[in-house]
Amino acid sequence: SLVEEEDPHMKVSLGSNDMSISAHLQSSKTGTTRFFTSNTHSSVVLQGFDQLRVEGLLCDVTLVPGDGDEVFPVHRAMMASASDYFKAMFTG
Repeated sequence: SLVEEEDPHMKVSLGSNDMSISAHLQSSKTGTTRFFTSNTHSSVVLQGFDQLRVEGLLCDVTLVPGDGDEVFPVHRAMMASASDYFKAMFTG
């Protein structure tokens, strides 16, 4: 749920993760734009992706090293965003 108060700070509750979000207004001739920032959002998102990986959920690629001793289920989007090599591999 989203609770908006008089000051520009808001509290957002997403499942069991609470994140403080700052809202900043910027006015211009074309209208008002509201910017939201969070110091913890990226960390929460990465933890969520890791939990999905650990549970084997939504992994769309399995990496198999040359020796083939282990396999690694991964998220293609995460690998591509972290590595130009995998970005080229997955986007053709």
